[in-house]
Amino acid sequence: MRQDWRGVASFVFAVCTFCGLQVLLWLWLTVEPGFVPDMAQAQRAYDLEDYEKAKKHLTVLAKHGSAGAEGMLGEMYLEGKGVERDVARGLKHLERSAEAGIVRSQYLLSRLYSYGEVVPRDLVRAHYWLSLAALQERQSAPGLLRMLEKMMSAAEIEESWALTERRVPGARLRVTDSSR
Repeated sequence: MRQDWRGVASFVFAVCTFCGLQVLLWLWLTVEPGFVPDMAQAQRAYDLEDYEKAKKHLTVLAKHGSAGAEGMLGEMYLEGKGVERDVARGLKHLERSAEAGIVRSQYLLSRLYSYGEVVPRDLVRAHYWLSLAALQERQSAPGLLRMLEKMMSAAEIEESWALTERRVPGARLRVTDSSR
């Protein structure tokens, strides 16, 4: 009788294994590819101009706190790539990204505010974002900051540095020392 139970147990194990594999195969075939996106997938879709897929991935990533995804979404909304152009929404995403320290977003916001692209020109804000970028990226940011300061009044420069110093104490000294 013991022999019969071993056979039954082996059969049940084989059936359960088979059924489990069938479920996994079904999930693999029916669940949409990329249901757990990463930035590489989103970037690849964006580069291939598959903006619908890029937006889908970036939206999921942004909801899970990806500052890089926020920045890319912001650019998509500002440029109307794969989405209806929405400047306010684009700025909101870009600012979240920039606040989280994404240098590309800080540069882009600085450019938007310094040239008055899609937003009213605001040299104080342009300087603020560029100074934050300069704290991280030492190559071109300090030189761009000096060029921007040539267009600003002394009061505007001081106002911007005060904003930056509130966020990062000692920022002015760190940026000006690194540009020497």
